[in-house]
Amino acid sequence: MVVAPAHRGQGLATFLYLDVFAYARKSGVPIVTCEFDIEPPNEVSRRFHDKLGFQEVGLHAYNNKRVSMQAR
Repeated sequence: MVVAPAHRGQGLATFLYLDVFAYARKSGVPIVTCEFDIEPPNEVSRRFHDKLGFQEVGLHAYNNKRVSMQAR
């Protein structure tokens, strides 16, 4: 999920994720997943996903990047 710089800090991504979680529950989907860069690091995304309760389930490397694969 990406929010344009001009709209960051307004809770939009949190609102969207809460809607995704609600829809998943209603639809019987037990797990929501995401990934974020760890090389190069995206510390803002890591903290955001930590706050929402995501946990690392794997790592993946491609195109000079490493990502943390997360599930909640």
